[in-house]
Amino acid sequence: MVSSELVHTRRPWLLVLLSGLVCLALDASIFRSGAYSRILSTKSVAGHFAAVARWRLETPLPGKNEVLILGHSKIEAAFSEKMFEEQSGDSNVKIQLASSGGTTEKMWFYLLNHIDPNHNRYAAIVLPIDTYKSPPLETDAENLIDVAQCLAPMLSTRDWIDLIGSYTAPNVRGRVIVGAVMSSHLYALDLQDLILHPKDRREELEWADKAGPTFLHDWDGYEGDLTTLELDREHAKIVYAPPHLDAFRRAEAEARLHALPREHVGTWTQRYHDFRKHWFTRIVDLYANRKTKLIFVQVPRWPFDMPLLLPIAGAPDIRDFLRPSSSVVIVDADAFTDLEKPEYFFDVLHVNKAARRAFTTRFGQTLRDEVGSR
Repeated sequence: MVSSELVHTRRPWLLVLLSGLVCLALDASIFRSGAYSRILSTKSVAGHFAAVARWRLETPLPGKNEVLILGHSKIEAAFSEKMFEEQSGDSNVKIQLASSGGTTEKMWFYLLNHIDPNHNRYAAIVLPIDTYKSPPLETDAENLIDVAQCLAPMLSTRDWIDLIGSYTAPNVRGRVIVGAVMSSHLYALDLQDLILHPKDRREELEWADKAGPTFLHDWDGYEGDLTTLELDREHAKIVYAPPHLDAFRRAEAEARLHALPREHVGTWTQRYHDFRKHWFTRIVDLYANRKTKLIFVQVPRWPFDMPLLLPIAGAPDIRDFLRPSSSVVIVDADAFTDLEKPEYFFDVLHVNKAARRAFTTRFGQTLRDEVGSR
């Protein structure tokens, strides 16, 4: 038996090794197991995304044709699960929302691996698209460290290896490797907030557990439109904003009135297109030779032209690599362009209640046509 004195004086490396193993074991049991994800702030992208995954896993399947809707806040504003149910009558189609604001196509891929590991749980999966033509996204979507934080509670060892390999920036990949070994590293800021404001976190989580799973189901949509919005396009400023646009949303609108630097838009467009091609192709491959349909739909894009969001002339298109088939449905690009008007938008990104009603009615019929008779 190794004595305590021997460990401290003759074999200090053994103490270091044992301490390291204990730290790794604690880290895995708390942060890799999903335990900490239950107390993550649901106001963060990571916390809400983890909650969405948990709600989907804990929701029993009612024996109907389940349609999973991925995406972010744009589809949350555009599609009403409650309205779909009211309009569907005795339809055998059931909606399962798995949208979460701020998520990306890469995150959707790993989420599907987590909640549908056998790739046979759903009759259809909806993948909402901001715009079929790839826009010049300034952010390098492939190398976001936040994605690793969001995915940490749901990744297997194999998925971690796969995720690390997807990062092309060496400095970010290094941080992801550290996060894979010690996942607590990814939650430092959230943990600090929890320690400093435990009461606020408890109240937040109590509300999320009670109302979170049904909030979007019962929500009627955004009230208000942009018909009175006045813009100074020359100076990329808002002259007059309707009262419901707070300072954050006004700044969000003005930022999108600025044109991106011409010397970068071509490179940024191709980079984002390559990102979308990689992850959408992998999602299609997950469900190859399965009964699940993948339905791609372009949601209403914008209330008016905004330089920051507009694809460049000749921009590549997801329809360049996605082909309609018995298992891949691509809704017509013009299906909802009539809703791309100021009267149908609450702010420059999200549609309002009127557009929500129109989109749900029309896209809901598409869903019933595609999976209702299966």
